[in-house]
Amino acid sequence: MATVVPDFAALAAVQDKVAAHRTLDRVGLPQPPTTVVPEADGLRAWEVFPAYVKLPIGTASRGVVRVEDGHQARRLADELTADGGFGPGGVVVQVALDGPLVMGQSVFDRGRLVASHANLRVREGAGGGASHKAVGRPAGGP
Repeated sequence: MATVVPDFAALAAVQDKVAAHRTLDRVGLPQPPTTVVPEADGLRAWEVFPAYVKLPIGTASRGVVRVEDGHQARRLADELTADGGFGPGGVVVQVALDGPLVMGQSVFDRGRLVASHANLRVREGAGGGASHKAVGRPAGGP
């Protein structure tokens, strides 16, 4: 059976949210205003709200927390400290933006796009994930 397996360096460049942020930044792809916060004091001092605090590894239902104000940010910093959440790479903090959430995946072969899929979050589920998604048809598609 054939399978898609990237080389280790390519996988490491996007394996976690800290590495993925740095990779997107390096190649010039847009993303919301984003900061890697290496320790709890940086999160305690955060001043731009609402924001999403993202553990390096996790999903919207586990590992991504929306904070609305400084009180929530300080409380989360204390929780992450107690749980060991500030590992060697820190956490990603992104300013929340208004607008729809589109989730996409792509497969490349030596830099050539060979497959892609995207969907729109129609309704937010528990923990910020999608409870309902919509998939559109590509332009000119059936």
